[in-house]
Amino acid sequence: MLKKRSIIGFLFGLFSALNVFGSESTLMSVYQPLYLSEGEDVLPAPVVCQVPIVASGPFPEISVTAICMPHPPLMSENEKKIAQANGESGEGDVNAASQAGISLECNVIDERTFEIVWVFSKAKPGRTNDALIRAMMECLEKTRGGKVVFFSKIVDGENFPEAREMILAKYPTKPVKKEEGEQDAE
Repeated sequence: MLKKRSIIGFLFGLFSALNVFGSESTLMSVYQPLYLSEGEDVLPAPVVCQVPIVASGPFPEISVTAICMPHPPLMSENEKKIAQANGESGEGDVNAASQAGISLECNVIDERTFEIVWVFSKAKPGRTNDALIRAMMECLEKTRGGKVVFFSKIVDGENFPEAREMILAKYPTKPVKKEEGEQDAE
């Protein structure tokens, strides 16, 4: 098992090193808020997991967007056959953010400063909760790592005041630069 992980880690590193330049598809590692099980009446809290993703697009923006990409459940071939025999596709999505309809976009301000755009236009009220927002914030910090500064912009978040408040308390909106000669209103 350890050898298998070492080989996978080596191949991941090699593939990543070979695809640093250009806009080809790249294998990268991001953190996603995943549901490892479904509750019948109440949604469980999402678990933050590191997952490999193949994506293309500008870096680092794509690493933020990938946090909300659908993630199929991990199933063995036998489990897939059983699901198909029961009339199920064996496919699905265990990413809590994707299921909730929340997406993230990233605007790079400089090397260590990012504006995160939280898009709630397709968000589902029954799936959007405090535990999910906390997990998404943790995913952002773990995926981007290091000493970075996040600002927030929230799109269509009027129906989710608690989520809006949590996000802005941790990542305020980007300060507006004053034009030269502009003075504060008194």
